[in-house]
Amino acid sequence: MKQKKLVKKITFGITICCLTGLMISTYQINKLTRKIEVDITNNRAELEKQKNKLTELKQEVKEMESTEYIERVAREQLGMVDSDTIIIRAKP
Repeated sequence: MKQKKLVKKITFGITICCLTGLMISTYQINKLTRKIEVDITNNRAELEKQKNKLTELKQEVKEMESTEYIERVAREQLGMVDSDTIIIRAKP
């Protein structure tokens, strides 16, 4: 009789320990899941920013390849002019 009560107490104790461990594990898994979800959201936002930046850069490259841009840079930065342009300089 005493032995049956002891077995029941031990079984109850083991069950409580297992349930406690299971609850702790579940809590940790939920915590990690929330962290991963936040990371995913942040990464998606960063990806969207990078996509927008890539689009802007592609547009900038397209503009830089245009004849108008090349002519403007040649005039402003290199001092070049068209062959049919007449240059008039004032005396210093």
